[in-house]
Amino acid sequence: MYSLGAYFLEIFPEPIPGDGWTGAARFSRQSDYKRHAVVTTVTFPSHIFKPTRRLAEGAIADWAREFVKSGGDVLESSLRLASRA
Repeated sequence: MYSLGAYFLEIFPEPIPGDGWTGAARFSRQSDYKRHAVVTTVTFPSHIFKPTRRLAEGAIADWAREFVKSGGDVLESSLRLASRA
């Protein structure tokens, strides 16, 4: 699990048979853990493809950092919608 500002990130790598690795990124709010609240999560496919698992995980972590910086509004809206479901 990675800490990205106000969020936590979990990476779920997935092998692509004969073609390398990809994965998904699951985000949650750090404050949910601190308050012992229900932890809402949202998962986004990364659409990143790399030849090794390690390279894929690193690239997904880099993508997620940028997503939090530039797409924080989208992430927060997605978490709000997920908490209502």
